[in-house]
Amino acid sequence: MANPAVKWKTVAGKECIYFEFNGDLTETDSRNAVEQWKTSLAAKPGQKVPIVWNCLAMGKYDKSSRQVWQDALSDLHQQLGPIWVITKSVMITVGANVISTFTKFKINIASTEQEIKFPE
Repeated sequence: MANPAVKWKTVAGKECIYFEFNGDLTETDSRNAVEQWKTSLAAKPGQKVPIVWNCLAMGKYDKSSRQVWQDALSDLHQQLGPIWVITKSVMITVGANVISTFTKFKINIASTEQEIKFPE
């Protein structure tokens, strides 16, 4: 199974690209996921698509993985709607905040999927 699994999913009433991480994340995993992300966005040209990163089952990640995600956010910024990270991990929260700082994207943090709220 791919890590993360990438799929379309309705969350809080919005169709999102949903990433479900499982275990440790490598740079190769990240590159593969970003390619799936680009393919998914290509199906919705000109639309801002919400993103959910479910990191509840994620272990650690390579520093190079974080850089791949930062680069993807910069490359795909025109099509990105709100971004949510689901995690209870301090390490992952810090990583999301670092990405947010370097990309200027506000990354929202939730501890469960039910906490996610999108603007109307």
